[in-house]
Amino acid sequence: MLRACLKIPPSKGARGVFSVAIKQRKTSKRVRQKRRAVTPPCPPQGGNGEGRRSFKSAFEVLFIIVFGVTIFLNCSEANDQTAAIKAAAQAELQRYPQASLLDLYKFFFQGAFGPGHLINDREAAAQYLEEELRASTSFDTVRWQPVGHQGRYYRVNLCLIKEGAIPQQKLFEAFVASANDASPPSLEEWRKEWQMILRVIASMQLDLANFANDQREIEKNLAEGKVIGHHSETFQQLYHPHYRVVDKERFDALFQ
Repeated sequence: MLRACLKIPPSKGARGVFSVAIKQRKTSKRVRQKRRAVTPPCPPQGGNGEGRRSFKSAFEVLFIIVFGVTIFLNCSEANDQTAAIKAAAQAELQRYPQASLLDLYKFFFQGAFGPGHLINDREAAAQYLEEELRASTSFDTVRWQPVGHQGRYYRVNLCLIKEGAIPQQKLFEAFVASANDASPPSLEEWRKEWQMILRVIASMQLDLANFANDQREIEKNLAEGKVIGHHSETFQQLYHPHYRVVDKERFDALFQ
């Protein structure tokens, strides 16, 4: 029976039986090895999941990079703004050592709002300028100066009209045009900006007179929707402020 299954010639004995069996085992092994070599390996299960995880990881890294760059730019911008506010406040106090928080508020307010409001009645504005010129006998020694920390507006001393350096009508036209072309912030925007400016001023430890009282007065006015400030009595008595605010473009044109 074994001979018939293994196809062993009758002349072969037991050795023939084992020899043929060994050959057939080797042949089967070689066939299996060839099949494994020809058959491509199966992709590992969960290959798509690995790809998704890799994509997700790359996206997370990109998000972290973009987020970090955004934070860095915002911090850099905030630092630049803080430095500009400090420099502007220090320059104003060098010009006017007795200035109070009320005066600094007006300084930064004019830097944001310009002349402060639209000039709807040109005739009344011209008459007011004429009366101020006629009544003023003492003037500040500062002929002109930038206001605020953005460099958008300038105060122009009215003494320049008295001295004949600038024609009265030319300054008046620059003042009216600057007022009507201004794009001031909203009340809420200005309140936020002033709070930021106030934090910077407080951090400078300037020892301003009546700081707490002035701060409360400003906050009360803003709560009531009153944004226009006024110089302190001390400032008016010491420095005699008589000026008009114009934007930088028209300020440059005044002296051409």
